[in-house]
Amino acid sequence: HIYYFLEGDHTGTTMLRSAALCLALATTASVLPRSRAFSSTARGGPPSWSDLEARLPSALVPGPAVYGVGEGPEAADLKGKTVLYRDSNGWCPHSEQAWLALEVKGIDYVTVLIDGDDNGCYDEPGTTLPRLEWADGTVHVGSADMVALLEKAEEVRPGSPDFFPDISVSVDIVRMSIQRRFGGQMPRFTKPSGTAPFVYRADKAAKEGEIVQEFKYQVSLEEIEETLEEYEDGPFIAGEDVTAADIFWLPFLERFAAHLPILYGGLRPRSQAFEAIQDFYDATDAIPCYACRVKGRGETWRRVLRARHPDLETIDDEVAGPPVDLPAERSYKPDSIWSRYANGRSHLAPSPAAEAAARIVRDRDVIAEAAAAACATLSGGEVDSALRELCGILSSTGDAEAVAEAAKKLSGDAREVAAFLDGG
Repeated sequence: HIYYFLEGDHTGTTMLRSAALCLALATTASVLPRSRAFSSTARGGPPSWSDLEARLPSALVPGPAVYGVGEGPEAADLKGKTVLYRDSNGWCPHSEQAWLALEVKGIDYVTVLIDGDDNGCYDEPGTTLPRLEWADGTVHVGSADMVALLEKAEEVRPGSPDFFPDISVSVDIVRMSIQRRFGGQMPRFTKPSGTAPFVYRADKAAKEGEIVQEFKYQVSLEEIEETLEEYEDGPFIAGEDVTAADIFWLPFLERFAAHLPILYGGLRPRSQAFEAIQDFYDATDAIPCYACRVKGRGETWRRVLRARHPDLETIDDEVAGPPVDLPAERSYKPDSIWSRYANGRSHLAPSPAAEAAARIVRDRDVIAEAAAAACATLSGGEVDSALRELCGILSSTGDAEAVAEAAKKLSGDAREVAAFLDGG
């Protein structure tokens, strides 16, 4: 199952991941030397940047405004607009909740990225995240304000999907799932962390660095499974449609799918052992703005967990198995999901492959500088040529299998730069 995945900036870069290209690179790396035997120059050279811009007109269309760390927008630029302040790394699960709510509701917004540590909620004055300033002047700050933030999103853009539907006359299942069930079903007495949520124990009997016992996660997953089985008409917490409860839970379950197999071996939330949870994952991956924009890749979550918590004992991926990012069923059509997301967004290319190329074309100066620093054996000109070669393949091929086949003929320079792009 080959697919493309637009990562939600969760590595702190603006680069895209192309799983098909990575697959081709991985399968050829063991049999092909890292030479320039497949030099694009020998085949007439890669397309120029102007040629690529002509192929990819979306690369020249500005997207929604995103202000990086230290770029401080002028007050006049934000007046009358909804502004989301979130962490620059994309590690904060609470920021992801706010981000996903805006995307699911289709609310226009400006993003301001804030630098910070890996704590899930930054506690320094003025840096508590997320911070959402609505166009009417209403402000919501931090995880404690999340229910009010989700209610405001429903007020601003009422209707489908209804974040707070009337499921029962006696029980408000959505609010109960956020305010009571979430805290009751997640492992309790743990340290807050954006990169290792619900991993480290914080109870009085815990030793420094001790992680939650496996049986507690087993119990948590069984209880979450029961919650998702309550409504037979759909895979979400309150039935067939996504609600505020799903928005609230999803960033944490996203991380669980990547983390638990390397922490506890046989514990895999996204498996037949937990059918309702797996159905939930599959259903959320059919939400275009989540799968194509907000969601972080499982490999990234594992890499960040290990890098930020080097004392944590984890199981090798070869033993634990690779993280499962998207459904494996043939009925899942990633290109169709992307088309739905890109529809009406002139700053997006019509296919995932073309979008990967467009993002490189749009940000080529920054990407080239970073690639040149990382690929020490390549000159600036060789990095530039390699990037154009990658974009040429991605922008001229229609499907993932064709990209994978074309990637086998990449030059050594292009493969080295592609490996850097994939590693962030």
